[in-house]
Amino acid sequence: MLFTTILSAFLLFAQAGEFKVKFQIETVDHMSLEGASIYILERGEEVMRQNVTADGDMKLKLEEGRLYEAWIMKQGYTAHVIHNIHSEGDGKFKVTLYKNSDDMTTDFSSYLSANRQFDDVKEMTIPAALLGDSVQLVKEGDMSKDEEKALNSIKSVAKKQEKSQKKIDKLLKKRTKLDEKMSEVSTELAEGETSRTDGEEDKLKIQEKIVKIQGKLDKLAY
Repeated sequence: MLFTTILSAFLLFAQAGEFKVKFQIETVDHMSLEGASIYILERGEEVMRQNVTADGDMKLKLEEGRLYEAWIMKQGYTAHVIHNIHSEGDGKFKVTLYKNSDDMTTDFSSYLSANRQFDDVKEMTIPAALLGDSVQLVKEGDMSKDEEKALNSIKSVAKKQEKSQKKIDKLLKKRTKLDEKMSEVSTELAEGETSRTDGEEDKLKIQEKIVKIQGKLDKLAY
């Protein structure tokens, strides 16, 4: 009997295997991912922790037949949580971390200050015997009123930051072109290819445009 039980457990473990999960992580303001970490939890307990790579591409191997939760964190940014990660889910997640002045938390005790997404488990066909007692399904519809309110607030902030960042990116491109133009005019002046009067006038016009762009950037800062 004991031998049969051990053999069954061994076969069950052998059947479990592993599945791959891929994350593409970035910050909304294109800042470095240095200091960012990804935590994998099962039933609220941490089972894996890794530093996020510089390019934000993360590939992890997890045990089949279990449900996991991933927390992506970086100080100064809102924590991002992905619920219900399992072997029959999508397996690919694109994550954007949004700016937040609060300090990073790693106690996983509350979802109120975290951005959340839910992997679809409707089509999951993993045998119940394999799943055992490891399942802790988290449904979006089961969120409390406070959690819904907090998540909506985070989504609102995220939308504003994305909108502002698009404008910032366009202005920075214009600023770069003006800086290049300023350099060209300075070179022409130094090499005598343009008169001192014309050159200084061109530089003044460019500088005025740069000041205007900087003013707009200051207003868009978040």
